[in-house]
Amino acid sequence: MKRREFMGVVAAAATGWSLSAEAQQRPKWRVGFLTPSGLTTVNAQRMTVFRSSLEAALRDVADVEIVPGCADNELDRLPLLSKQMVD
Repeated sequence: MKRREFMGVVAAAATGWSLSAEAQQRPKWRVGFLTPSGLTTVNAQRMTVFRSSLEAALRDVADVEIVPGCADNELDRLPLLSKQMVD
């Protein structure tokens, strides 16, 4: 009888553990997309492809948010944009 009780406890623990593992939320990752030009049609397409590739690769790991940073052809703004993204 003790063996059956032990197996019942193990089965109950395994069931409870699997249910709690499914209840965990995936982390949300923010990824910066810096470009020296403005948010042109080409850059918007690149960002869409980049986002879909990341979401496909990280589907089971995390939710991904793409944050665009455009310098509008002012290269001196890139360091400030990158610092703002990190902050």
